[in-house]
Amino acid sequence: MATYITKSVLRGWQTFNAATNEPIGPAFNKTADCWDWQRDNLIKTRILIGASAYCNIQRGSRSINVLLSPGRSARVSLLETAKEMQDKAARLIATAEFITAAAATI
Repeated sequence: MATYITKSVLRGWQTFNAATNEPIGPAFNKTADCWDWQRDNLIKTRILIGASAYCNIQRGSRSINVLLSPGRSARVSLLETAKEMQDKAARLIATAEFITAAAATI
């Protein structure tokens, strides 16, 4: 899991990856502006365990809960879910293109 810190820099305040010390995003004159940018741009995840396990993913005002597969790590489960969604989206796009082509013949 990535951890972020806010540091004072020459131009003001900037977000850094705590593990690599790499800067992330722009520098801001005010810490409040830097924190607003972090809230809107950095992804936050929490694992929720009850009768089933979920991963709560947040960025800015967007939030989603993803059901995690039993017997798999959260990372593997999220990657598998994303792949399933990408495959489904590709099928829907192909179907939409097929329908659009048919509409052109009418």
